[in-house]
Amino acid sequence: DGGFGDVVNMEGALSVGDAEDYDDPSPPPSSSSSWSTGQLLLLDAIFYHLQSVSAYCTMRCMSPVSQSVANTLKRALLVWASILYFGNPVTSSGVLGMVLVVLGVFLYNHMRRLYQS
Repeated sequence: DGGFGDVVNMEGALSVGDAEDYDDPSPPPSSSSSWSTGQLLLLDAIFYHLQSVSAYCTMRCMSPVSQSVANTLKRALLVWASILYFGNPVTSSGVLGMVLVVLGVFLYNHMRRLYQS
């Protein structure tokens, strides 16, 4: 009937009946990573600090509006990268939204150059 439950089941979510039928006694696969949780947290903290420092440096060089536009473009590019990497399905409205973001950034830059002088 096209309801919400159909969409969830189409995406491969397990229903209660599926979970009860699953009787694989094997343990979950072990991680082959040699990084400990503490090391990963430290690495995350370092990258977060570097991101914050780079954000302050770019704010010094750009106007707040330009910074906001660059941040919007960054987010759209991250969405595209995650779609390509993980292979998640994209709806037509999602594609339209990302195209509008990119076109808006290009239009903003064009108008800024046109009216800058």
